[in-house]
Amino acid sequence: PRGHLASSWLFLLPLVVCASFYGPQNLVWFKTAPIETRLLFVALMLASAATYALAFLTVPIGWIQRLTPSFSSFRQAAPRAASLCLLAFAALLIVSCGTAEKIPLLEAFLGATGGELTVYREMFLRARVDPLGKVLNYGYSIFTNSLAPLAITAAFYRGTWWRHIALAILVIGLSLTLAKSALFAAAFPLVALFLMQRRYIAAASTFVAFIIGLGAMYYAASGRIGADFVFPEPVVAEGTVLTGNGERVPARRARARASKPADAQVVNGSVTPDHFNLLGRDDALSLAINRLAWIPYITALDWMRNGAETLQGKLLLGQSIKPLAKLTGREPIYLDRAVASYQWGQNTTGTASSNAVYVMDAWLNFGIVGVLVYSAVVALIIRLIVATEDPPLIAAAVVPVWTLCFQALPPMLFSGGIAFLVLVALVSLAAKGEQAPCSRAAR
Repeated sequence: PRGHLASSWLFLLPLVVCASFYGPQNLVWFKTAPIETRLLFVALMLASAATYALAFLTVPIGWIQRLTPSFSSFRQAAPRAASLCLLAFAALLIVSCGTAEKIPLLEAFLGATGGELTVYREMFLRARVDPLGKVLNYGYSIFTNSLAPLAITAAFYRGTWWRHIALAILVIGLSLTLAKSALFAAAFPLVALFLMQRRYIAAASTFVAFIIGLGAMYYAASGRIGADFVFPEPVVAEGTVLTGNGERVPARRARARASKPADAQVVNGSVTPDHFNLLGRDDALSLAINRLAWIPYITALDWMRNGAETLQGKLLLGQSIKPLAKLTGREPIYLDRAVASYQWGQNTTGTASSNAVYVMDAWLNFGIVGVLVYSAVVALIIRLIVATEDPPLIAAAVVPVWTLCFQALPPMLFSGGIAFLVLVALVSLAAKGEQAPCSRAAR
C-alpha cells in the first residue's frame, strides 16, 4: 500500500543518511580525531538511532490524533493554501531583493569574484541585523525549507495549471543566494513524490536537472562567470590595469581573472585545515568527496572537541537555544558559529556557521538525556507526518528530515519549518474525518 511505502522510506531516511555520512568514516584511521572522541561519537549515534527506532515503533500517537478535530475549521482553506503560500513567497523575494545591497546571483553575472560573492551571499539575508532583514531571513528559511516545497508537491500531486510557474519561483528564490545545495529543496521533494507515484522517468529527469543545477551553482559561486567571459565594455586608460601578458583590461575584469581557480578546491586551499582534506588532493573530484563524505563527519567531531575544550564538560542546558536562553536571562551561545571559528576562523560578517547532526547539539546542551529526548521527538514528528498518508506532505518532509541529519533540532523546528509541517499534519488528520491509520504497535 502507498501509505505503508511512505511510512517505510520516510522512517528509514534519517537512519540511512546518518549511517552513510557518519558510519564508514569511523573506519578511516588517518587524519581523524582521537579514538576516544570517535568512540563517544559512535556511542551517541547508536543510542540516538536505537531511541529513534524504538520511539517510532512503540510510542502511541492516538492522543495526538484526538486533538485533530480542533483543526477541522482549517479544512476549507486547504485547497487555496498552496497558491497563497507561493504568492507570499514571491512577495518575500521581491522585498528581499529590493532591500538588499547586493543580489549574489545578479552580481555573479556582473563579474564579481568568488571572494566578493562569498560576502554578498552572507549580506543578502543572513548578516542583516535590521528588524525587516531578520523577518525576511526567517521567512526565507521557513518558506524554502518547508512551506514552498509543500506547496510545490501539492500542486504537482493535484496537477494544477500553475505548478511549473510555482516551481520556477522556488528555483529562482533558491538560486538568489548561490548556495550550492539550495536546489535540493526544489528537486528532492518532487523526486520523492514521483517515486511514490511510480513515475520513475519523471523522478530521474528531476534528479538529472538537480545535478545540472548544482554544477551551475558551483560555477556561478566560484566567480568563473567574470573570469571566463569577455565583457563588451570598452577598454580605456582610466580604471584599467596591466596584466601579465601586457594587456590592459578593466580593473573589475582583472580581479575576476586573478580569482579564477584551477578548480574549486584551490580557492579555499590556503584556509582549509588538513583534516578536511581526506585525499590530500586539490582537484574538483576530491573537493566533492570532501564535502559529501568527510566534512559532515569531521564537523560533528569538531562540535565535540570544541565543546570539550571551551565548555570543559559543562552542559549548556539550552543556552544555545535563543528563546530559552533569553527566558532564563542568559546570553545565547551560537554553537554553529563558534565551531566555524574553531575550524576556519570567522568571516567578515560574523555569520559563518558549521552545522552538525542534531545529536551533537543535544549532547552539548543536555547530555545523554538530550540525545534520547531529541531522538524521540524526531521519531514522533515523522510518525505524525506519515500517519496522514498524504503524499505531498510526506514528500515535502524530505527537506527538513534530511537537514536534521546536519543541523540542530530547535532551529529546524521553527526557522526550518518543521513546526509548520506538524500543523499541516494535524489539519490533514482532521480532514480525514476519522482516526488516521497507525502502526500495529500504536493500535
